[in-house]
Amino acid sequence: MRQRRLLLGLLCCWLAVAAHAQPIELCRVKSVKGPYLRFDQFTVNNEAFRQAGTKSMMLHDSQGKLWFFCNTNNQNELIRYDGSNAKSFGNDDWADIREDEHHEIWAFNKKGLCRFNPITEQFTYFRNPLVAGTNLANWVIGDKGRHWFAWFDSLQSTRPVRPFMEYNSHTNRVRLITPTRLINGYSRQIETQKPFLFYPRSVDSLGRLWGVVYSRTYSTVGYYEPATNALVWYPVSGFLAPKFDKSAAPGQKLDAINIVEPDGKYVWVGSWNQMGLLRLNTQTGRWKQYFFEEQIYRRAFGLVWRNDHQF
Repeated sequence: MRQRRLLLGLLCCWLAVAAHAQPIELCRVKSVKGPYLRFDQFTVNNEAFRQAGTKSMMLHDSQGKLWFFCNTNNQNELIRYDGSNAKSFGNDDWADIREDEHHEIWAFNKKGLCRFNPITEQFTYFRNPLVAGTNLANWVIGDKGRHWFAWFDSLQSTRPVRPFMEYNSHTNRVRLITPTRLINGYSRQIETQKPFLFYPRSVDSLGRLWGVVYSRTYSTVGYYEPATNALVWYPVSGFLAPKFDKSAAPGQKLDAINIVEPDGKYVWVGSWNQMGLLRLNTQTGRWKQYFFEEQIYRRAFGLVWRNDHQF
């Protein structure tokens, strides 16, 4: 009887670990020399562009125009270049610029969130004191006028759970979302750990908002579930990562740089941790790792879809 209880206890422990993190399928990727690429130099005829200490191309829109942030005196000026002419939209310390699925240009700066009007060539601001460029990060554009952000304020350090923001540009309403529980994505069991922080990254075709889920001791990929006000996360272990010390923790922390979820089935993840490219099957809960032989390729900084089969 005692042996049976011991075996039963060991089985329960094994099942708990199995539910916590799923096995990894490893695929080693060899680098192959691609075709020769020619880069033609071009000159942007704009004084602010020439004088800027740093220049960053932030957006190549659907009309073929290039949008740059030009940093001068630690503030970003927004400049658009159409191949012939450059136009400045002011030095308002621009923080981000995006194009949505309807090909509308959105941006935010220290004044707040704004949308570009191609008729008037002006940005229209959505005035709300909580939506300002100084306290927003990790911007995700959804449908029906919805925008999600990681949100910061002076009280963040005192909050047991840090909220993230949903802003509706149709109604100009803000909702601060504070998740109350963590759910294991493999087993659907409620975790004993509590959520601490959620960084939105992308929204999928099913309307799920994916991002990086943090507890006080761990981080991994997951999504927000409105019906339960919970964060559903997928803890990982077993990834091949050169700089990870397996003796340090039972699982691996995953600070995702970028998450792309186009079809409701696969989540593609790039990570700081030199893990290469990771793919989660949301239907089976199984991971696949594409590990590049050359170290320089193991950090996937950005994932952008080109079409249904390439990114």
